[in-house]
Amino acid sequence: MRERPASIRDVKLRGILLILSIFVGSALAQKPTPKPAPAPALDENTALGALRQLPKDAAKRLARIEARDGNPWPQRWYLLVHDPAQPRGLREFVFADGKLVTARTLSQFADTLKATDVIGDTVAKVNSDQAAGIAGQYALTNAVRLGTVNYELSKTSAGIVWQLTCLDPQGNQLGVLIVNATKGGVLSHEGFEKAPVTAAPAPTPEPKTVAPRPVVTATPAPKQTPKPAPKPAEAEPPKPVIISTPAATPAPTPKPGVGKRVGDSVRKLFGSE
Repeated sequence: MRERPASIRDVKLRGILLILSIFVGSALAQKPTPKPAPAPALDENTALGALRQLPKDAAKRLARIEARDGNPWPQRWYLLVHDPAQPRGLREFVFADGKLVTARTLSQFADTLKATDVIGDTVAKVNSDQAAGIAGQYALTNAVRLGTVNYELSKTSAGIVWQLTCLDPQGNQLGVLIVNATKGGVLSHEGFEKAPVTAAPAPTPEPKTVAPRPVVTATPAPKQTPKPAPKPAEAEPPKPVIISTPAATPAPTPKPGVGKRVGDSVRKLFGSE
């Protein structure tokens, strides 16, 4: 028995089913988890770039970072770490051209280190290149030429700070900047008379003072002294009754006649007599 050839309708139906299976399969496929973005690269010639290359256990015990004659990068970075196993409590790591060149238990920048000197590897947020930019702004504002910068990162009573000693090309000191290594604010600028102009913060509105309402104290009404009840009036003595004797009644005068009364009324109307 011969097989019936597929009709056009069957071909279309098979094509639709094939397309649906492709889309459904792709929808059910699990999406790959995106990889986290890599941490921004730090210049190995900067202070924090050298710190990133320290062994983790040593980086956690970082106490100081020193460098001399930066223009703006120094030739060497000196990272001092507290090492409780050493008699002086310190170990110094020296970096040049972005590479560790030596590690020793002596340093020209400190005789001893204590656990209280440790600042760790996560506190400092301001790198040495940012600190150099701040020094350059102060030199430009004060119209002086900046030659080199000596860097010192350490813990002080003001917190974790960069101390930037600024020198002119002849090696003469121009000034010393103290910069907060966490927030970047300049704490002092000894030797630099002027500070770079920055946007002034909006003034804080003064709180409105509302005058207190006067407290009205109700004054009690004065007590009225009750008036004494009036004394009852004394009874007057009875008046004597006088019995009067009626006088003799005179004899009645005879009345005028009717004609006489009518004549008097007419005279009043006409005004005669």
